Amino acid sequence: MNNKTIPDSLRVELYQNITEGRNSAVEFKKTMQWLEELRALPTIFCEKVAFSQIMQGTHGAHDINDNSIKDFVICVRTVLHEREIRGWTQPLMINQKVEICGLVIKKSVNSFYCLVQALEEPGIINGYQIGPTVQTGILAGPDYLKNQPYLKLFENPSAKQLIFDVVLSDEGGRFFKNTKRYLTILVSESELDNDNPRYRWVSVATIKKLVAIPNTVNIFARTLLSILL
Repeated sequence: MNNKTIPDSLRVELYQNITEGRNSAVEFKKTMQWLEELRALPTIFCEKVAFSQIMQGTHGAHDINDNSIKDFVICVRTVLHEREIRGWTQPLMINQKVEICGLVIKKSVNSFYCLVQALEEPGIINGYQIGPTVQTGILAGPDYLKNQPYLKLFENPSAKQLIFDVVLSDEGGRFFKNTKRYLTILVSESELDNDNPRYRWVSVATIKKLVAIPNTVNIFARTLLSILL
């Protein structure tokens, strides 16, 4: 893992792309249209299940009785002595692997573009949100990893390509000691083509604008952007 610092010159260029308004209203409209078209064709259907239905008992339970989720959900009991509530029991997501969230960017005609994908995940409002180029660990079936066609780009990126490579913790209220590896690589303008309809090159300035719209850019893409910018 390489904790290299993002070059100041790159930060300045990215900042200028945003502050100088190098984004097109047409691009913004087309990106939202692309996302809405995918949202009209959902493939994941979610169902709310009562906590008591997946536990061994309704009170004081410590074990999960639903075998379909035992591999990625644990029950944690918290006991406190200086809070208004002395304790509680809650489910937490667990994953012993360090998943990868990777973003590919390129520079074209003095503007930077990110290769993003439309991701449909269980429990996500509106179904699809804009995610990074690669996002592993998605709970959408055993074959979903095959639909991450750019994963190999992040296995051994060259020092020239790599912008940053860091491991960060997931939010602790819902995930138990989970971490994710965040990487960004820079490719040349003609180095990477895309003909996958689930992927799209979007300018950094437009993505920054899309972040302001609730439930449009997912948390992993936002984390990558916060590190980058």
